[in-house]
Amino acid sequence: MRNSYVVGNVDFIFGRATAVIDKSVITLKKRWNGTSAGYVTAPSTAANRKGILIADSTVNGDVSSASFYLGRPWHAGGDTTLDPQTTVRDTSLSAAIKSTPWTDMSGFSWKDDRFAEYKNTGAGSGAASSDRPQLTDAQATGQEIAYWLGDWTPSTA
Repeated sequence: MRNSYVVGNVDFIFGRATAVIDKSVITLKKRWNGTSAGYVTAPSTAANRKGILIADSTVNGDVSSASFYLGRPWHAGGDTTLDPQTTVRDTSLSAAIKSTPWTDMSGFSWKDDRFAEYKNTGAGSGAASSDRPQLTDAQATGQEIAYWLGDWTPSTA
């Protein structure tokens, strides 16, 4: 998806597909009861496949500060062979993003899967730590749109 508008509050970018969200606005919304809390991604990526890539985008919304995670690993049906992946790179993150942006799900640790950031900006971005993995420049070359999609070039025609 390019130049798109994505809105949600709980696992609203999810699934097993290889997906790229590029140059888009991701707007965080409050839950039906007015509370601010949620998860942007819940990848359920098969092993040896690419998961969710968010690039050159903006994450914003009228929600409480530090109330949203960037993602959590969805091992659909408890499938231990899955290797969920989300990379968020070159994206402006609002203050709504938690300082520890990844979290566990259904007994599966995000640290056992593939979650990372690269050169994000904004109040919700943060420095590298054990709770906030940042790709090196060398690692980031393998996590670009061209690498994600291979020789496939999407078009609107």
